[in-house]
Amino acid sequence: MSDFHCPMSTFVCYIFYTIKQESTCITMKSKPIIGIPLDFEEQGSFSKRPHYALRHHYFDAIKACNALPVGLPLDTDSIEDHLNLCDGFLLPGGTYKFSGDWYQNTTQTHTKHAPNPRIKYDQTLTLELHKRKIPTLGICAGMQVMAGILGGKFYRDVSLELPTQFDHLNAKDAEEEAHSIEIFKGSLLHTLLNTDKMSVNTAHREALVECPKGTELCASSPDAVIEAIAWENHPFGLGLQWHPEFFLEDTSNPHIQIIKAFINATKEAQHA
Repeated sequence: MSDFHCPMSTFVCYIFYTIKQESTCITMKSKPIIGIPLDFEEQGSFSKRPHYALRHHYFDAIKACNALPVGLPLDTDSIEDHLNLCDGFLLPGGTYKFSGDWYQNTTQTHTKHAPNPRIKYDQTLTLELHKRKIPTLGICAGMQVMAGILGGKFYRDVSLELPTQFDHLNAKDAEEEAHSIEIFKGSLLHTLLNTDKMSVNTAHREALVECPKGTELCASSPDAVIEAIAWENHPFGLGLQWHPEFFLEDTSNPHIQIIKAFINATKEAQHA
Protein backbone atom coordinates (compact mmCIF):
# COMPACT_ATOMS: atom_id res chain seq x y z
CA MET A 1 0.00 0.00 0.00
CA SER A 2 1.45 3.38 -0.96
CA ASP A 3 1.58 6.21 1.57
CA PHE A 4 -0.37 9.05 -0.06
CA HIS A 5 1.11 12.50 0.28
CA CYS A 6 -2.05 14.31 1.32
CA PRO A 7 -3.14 15.80 4.65
CA MET A 8 -5.04 13.19 6.70
CA SER A 9 -7.59 15.77 7.79
CA THR A 10 -8.46 16.59 4.17
CA PHE A 11 -8.95 12.91 3.33
CA VAL A 12 -11.18 12.18 6.33
CA CYS A 13 -13.21 15.38 5.97
CA TYR A 14 -13.94 14.45 2.36
CA ILE A 15 -15.26 11.05 3.43
CA PHE A 16 -17.39 12.58 6.15
CA TYR A 17 -18.74 15.26 3.78
CA THR A 18 -19.66 12.61 1.21
CA ILE A 19 -21.52 10.54 3.80
CA LYS A 20 -23.37 13.58 5.10
CA GLN A 21 -24.36 14.69 1.60
CA GLU A 22 -25.70 11.23 0.81
CA SER A 23 -27.64 11.09 4.07
CA THR A 24 -29.43 14.36 3.35
CA CYS A 25 -30.78 12.86 0.13
CA ILE A 26 -32.72 10.26 2.10
CA THR A 27 -36.03 11.64 3.30
CA MET A 28 -36.65 8.67 5.59
CA LYS A 29 -33.63 6.72 6.80
CA SER A 30 -34.13 2.97 6.53
CA LYS A 31 -31.39 2.27 9.08
CA PRO A 32 -30.16 4.23 12.08
CA ILE A 33 -26.76 5.86 11.60
CA ILE A 34 -24.34 5.06 14.42
CA GLY A 35 -21.33 7.30 14.87
CA ILE A 36 -18.11 5.64 16.06
CA PRO A 37 -15.18 7.92 16.96
CA LEU A 38 -12.00 6.68 15.32
CA ASP A 39 -8.80 6.01 17.22
CA PHE A 40 -5.62 7.99 16.58
CA GLU A 41 -2.13 6.67 15.89
CA GLU A 42 0.89 8.94 15.65
CA GLN A 43 2.59 6.27 13.53
CA GLY A 44 2.21 2.56 12.95
CA SER A 45 2.17 -0.27 10.43
CA PHE A 46 -0.44 1.49 8.28
CA SER A 47 1.62 4.67 7.91
CA LYS A 48 4.60 6.37 9.49
CA ARG A 49 2.48 9.54 9.52
CA PRO A 50 -0.42 10.37 11.91
CA HIS A 51 -3.58 8.50 10.97
CA TYR A 52 -6.95 7.27 12.19
CA ALA A 53 -7.54 3.57 12.83
CA LEU A 54 -10.05 1.31 14.55
CA ARG A 55 -10.77 -2.42 14.61
CA HIS A 56 -13.50 -3.46 12.21
CA HIS A 57 -15.31 -5.48 14.91
CA TYR A 58 -17.17 -2.38 16.12
CA PHE A 59 -18.46 -1.69 12.62
CA ASP A 60 -19.33 -5.34 12.00
CA ALA A 61 -21.36 -5.50 15.22
CA ILE A 62 -23.41 -2.43 14.32
CA LYS A 63 -24.00 -3.71 10.80
CA ALA A 64 -25.02 -7.14 12.15
CA CYS A 65 -27.72 -5.39 14.19
CA ASN A 66 -29.17 -3.70 11.10
CA ALA A 67 -27.72 -0.22 11.48
CA LEU A 68 -25.20 1.83 9.49
CA PRO A 69 -21.85 2.46 11.24
CA VAL A 70 -19.95 5.65 10.38
CA GLY A 71 -16.38 6.38 11.52
CA LEU A 72 -15.97 9.89 12.89
CA PRO A 73 -12.74 11.95 12.70
CA LEU A 74 -11.59 13.47 15.99
CA ASP A 75 -12.43 17.05 15.07
CA THR A 76 -14.10 18.88 17.96
CA ASP A 77 -15.17 21.68 15.60
CA SER A 78 -17.31 19.13 13.71
CA ILE A 79 -19.09 17.63 16.74
CA GLU A 80 -22.30 19.53 16.06
CA ASP A 81 -22.34 18.10 12.52
CA HIS A 82 -21.68 14.62 13.92
CA LEU A 83 -24.57 15.00 16.35
CA ASN A 84 -26.88 16.11 13.54
CA LEU A 85 -25.83 13.22 11.31
CA CYS A 86 -26.03 10.31 13.73
CA ASP A 87 -28.93 8.71 15.58
CA GLY A 88 -26.72 7.10 18.23
CA PHE A 89 -23.07 6.77 19.19
CA LEU A 90 -20.83 3.85 20.06
CA LEU A 91 -17.85 5.01 22.12
CA PRO A 92 -15.09 2.43 21.48
CA GLY A 93 -12.19 1.18 23.54
CA GLY A 94 -8.70 2.62 23.37
CA THR A 95 -5.33 2.69 25.07
CA TYR A 96 -4.89 6.43 25.53
CA LYS A 97 -4.38 7.85 29.05
CA PHE A 98 -6.82 10.19 30.78
CA SER A 99 -5.72 13.40 32.48
CA GLY A 100 -4.11 12.83 35.88
CA ASP A 101 -7.02 14.22 37.91
CA TRP A 102 -9.25 11.37 36.68
CA TYR A 103 -7.21 8.85 38.67
CA GLN A 104 -7.62 7.98 42.33
CA ASN A 105 -3.87 7.65 42.83
CA THR A 106 -2.51 10.97 41.58
CA THR A 107 1.00 10.38 42.96
CA GLN A 108 1.70 7.14 41.12
CA THR A 109 4.23 7.72 38.35
CA HIS A 110 3.61 6.38 34.87
CA THR A 111 5.26 6.82 31.52
CA LYS A 112 4.18 10.11 29.99
CA HIS A 113 2.33 9.96 26.69
CA ALA A 114 1.91 12.62 24.06
CA PRO A 115 -1.58 14.20 24.15
CA ASN A 116 -4.02 12.11 22.14
CA PRO A 117 -6.73 14.03 20.19
CA ARG A 118 -9.25 11.41 21.31
CA ILE A 119 -9.17 12.79 24.84
CA LYS A 120 -10.62 16.19 23.96
CA TYR A 121 -12.96 14.85 21.29
CA ASP A 122 -14.39 11.96 23.32
CA GLN A 123 -14.98 14.04 26.42
CA THR A 124 -16.58 16.91 24.52
CA LEU A 125 -18.80 14.58 22.50
CA THR A 126 -19.81 12.47 25.50
CA LEU A 127 -20.85 15.53 27.50
CA GLU A 128 -23.19 16.44 24.65
CA LEU A 129 -24.57 12.90 24.40
CA HIS A 130 -25.38 12.98 28.09
CA LYS A 131 -26.92 16.46 28.00
CA ARG A 132 -28.97 15.86 24.84
CA LYS A 133 -30.03 12.34 25.91
CA ILE A 134 -28.79 10.74 22.68
CA PRO A 135 -28.57 6.91 22.73
CA THR A 136 -25.03 5.94 23.71
CA LEU A 137 -23.17 2.65 24.11
CA GLY A 138 -19.72 2.89 25.68
CA ILE A 139 -17.27 -0.01 25.42
CA CYS A 140 -14.21 -0.33 27.69
CA ALA A 141 -12.57 3.12 27.54
CA GLY A 142 -15.88 4.41 26.19
CA MET A 143 -17.59 3.34 29.41
CA GLN A 144 -14.85 5.01 31.41
CA VAL A 145 -15.36 8.31 29.60
CA MET A 146 -19.10 8.08 30.32
CA ALA A 147 -18.24 7.91 34.03
CA GLY A 148 -15.31 10.33 33.92
CA ILE A 149 -17.30 13.27 32.56
CA LEU A 150 -19.54 12.96 35.65
CA GLY A 151 -16.65 12.93 38.10
CA GLY A 152 -15.72 9.25 38.15
CA LYS A 153 -12.24 8.28 39.38
CA PHE A 154 -10.15 5.36 38.12
CA TYR A 155 -7.59 2.81 39.19
CA ARG A 156 -4.55 3.07 36.96
CA ASP A 157 -3.86 -0.67 37.23
CA VAL A 158 -6.35 -3.03 38.86
CA SER A 159 -3.68 -5.73 39.23
CA LEU A 160 -1.69 -3.42 41.53
CA GLU A 161 -4.45 -1.52 43.32
CA LEU A 162 -7.04 -4.25 43.99
CA PRO A 163 -6.83 -7.68 45.64
CA THR A 164 -7.99 -9.41 42.48
CA GLN A 165 -7.64 -13.04 41.44
CA PHE A 166 -8.20 -12.21 37.78
CA ASP A 167 -5.92 -10.98 35.04
CA HIS A 168 -8.24 -8.32 33.66
CA LEU A 169 -5.84 -7.43 30.85
CA ASN A 170 -4.57 -10.67 29.32
CA ALA A 171 -6.54 -13.56 30.83
CA LYS A 172 -7.68 -14.90 27.46
CA ASP A 173 -8.01 -13.82 23.86
CA ALA A 174 -10.70 -11.21 23.27
CA GLU A 175 -12.84 -13.77 21.46
CA GLU A 176 -13.07 -15.88 24.63
CA GLU A 177 -15.11 -15.27 27.76
CA ALA A 178 -12.77 -14.92 30.75
CA HIS A 179 -14.91 -14.48 33.87
CA SER A 180 -18.48 -14.09 35.04
CA ILE A 181 -20.25 -10.92 36.12
CA GLU A 182 -23.20 -10.32 38.41
CA ILE A 183 -25.97 -8.19 36.90
CA PHE A 184 -27.97 -6.24 39.47
CA LYS A 185 -31.75 -6.38 39.47
CA GLY A 186 -33.45 -3.13 38.62
CA SER A 187 -30.55 -1.93 36.48
CA LEU A 188 -30.80 -1.13 32.78
CA LEU A 189 -28.65 -4.14 31.91
CA HIS A 190 -30.86 -6.49 33.90
CA THR A 191 -33.94 -5.02 32.22
CA LEU A 192 -32.42 -5.67 28.79
CA LEU A 193 -31.21 -9.23 29.43
CA ASN A 194 -33.45 -10.47 32.26
CA THR A 195 -30.59 -12.44 33.80
CA ASP A 196 -28.50 -12.16 36.95
CA LYS A 197 -25.24 -13.49 35.49
CA MET A 198 -23.32 -13.78 32.26
CA SER A 199 -19.73 -14.36 31.15
CA VAL A 200 -17.59 -11.70 29.50
CA ASN A 201 -14.17 -11.24 27.93
CA THR A 202 -11.68 -8.84 29.48
CA ALA A 203 -8.96 -6.54 28.11
CA HIS A 204 -8.43 -3.59 30.44
CA ARG A 205 -5.80 -2.34 32.86
CA GLU A 206 -7.73 0.58 34.32
CA ALA A 207 -11.10 0.43 36.07
CA LEU A 208 -13.71 2.68 37.64
CA VAL A 209 -13.34 3.02 41.42
CA GLU A 210 -17.04 3.71 42.09
CA CYS A 211 -20.05 4.93 40.19
CA PRO A 212 -20.23 8.73 40.14
CA LYS A 213 -23.42 10.63 40.90
CA GLY A 214 -25.83 10.39 37.99
CA THR A 215 -24.99 6.78 37.13
CA GLU A 216 -26.23 3.40 38.30
CA LEU A 217 -24.18 0.29 38.88
CA CYS A 218 -25.35 -2.41 36.48
CA ALA A 219 -22.80 -5.21 36.93
CA SER A 220 -19.56 -6.19 38.64
CA SER A 221 -17.08 -9.06 38.51
CA PRO A 222 -16.50 -11.46 41.44
CA ASP A 223 -13.54 -9.33 42.57
CA ALA A 224 -15.81 -6.23 42.71
CA VAL A 225 -14.48 -4.53 39.56
CA ILE A 226 -17.24 -2.44 37.99
CA GLU A 227 -18.23 -4.05 34.69
CA ALA A 228 -21.25 -2.00 33.58
CA ILE A 229 -22.89 1.32 34.37
CA ALA A 230 -25.82 3.32 33.03
CA TRP A 231 -26.63 7.02 32.96
CA GLU A 232 -29.63 7.87 35.10
CA ASN A 233 -32.55 9.81 33.58
CA HIS A 234 -31.36 8.96 30.08
CA PRO A 235 -33.23 6.91 27.42
CA PHE A 236 -30.16 4.72 26.72
CA GLY A 237 -26.74 5.45 28.14
CA LEU A 238 -25.05 2.12 28.83
CA GLY A 239 -21.36 1.52 29.46
CA LEU A 240 -19.64 -1.89 29.39
CA GLN A 241 -16.12 -2.62 30.59
CA TRP A 242 -15.88 -5.65 28.30
CA HIS A 243 -16.02 -5.98 24.49
CA PRO A 244 -19.31 -7.45 23.22
CA GLU A 245 -18.38 -6.79 19.59
CA PHE A 246 -16.19 -9.91 19.49
CA PHE A 247 -19.15 -12.30 19.79
CA LEU A 248 -20.93 -12.12 16.45
CA GLU A 249 -21.14 -15.80 15.53
CA ASP A 250 -24.24 -16.43 17.65
CA THR A 251 -26.52 -13.41 17.27
CA SER A 252 -28.78 -14.66 20.06
CA ASN A 253 -26.08 -14.35 22.73
CA PRO A 254 -26.42 -11.61 25.39
CA HIS A 255 -23.51 -9.60 24.00
CA ILE A 256 -25.32 -9.03 20.72
CA GLN A 257 -28.66 -8.58 22.47
CA ILE A 258 -27.17 -5.55 24.21
CA ILE A 259 -26.11 -4.03 20.89
CA LYS A 260 -29.54 -4.78 19.39
CA ALA A 261 -31.18 -3.02 22.33
CA PHE A 262 -28.95 -0.01 21.69
CA ILE A 263 -29.97 0.07 18.03
CA ASN A 264 -33.65 -0.24 18.99
CA ALA A 265 -33.22 2.74 21.30
CA THR A 266 -31.94 4.83 18.39
CA LYS A 267 -34.99 3.83 16.34
CA GLU A 268 -37.29 4.85 19.16
CA ALA A 269 -35.48 8.18 19.47
CA GLN A 270 -35.99 8.78 15.73
CA HIS A 271 -39.76 8.63 16.22
CA ALA A 272 -39.93 10.44 19.55
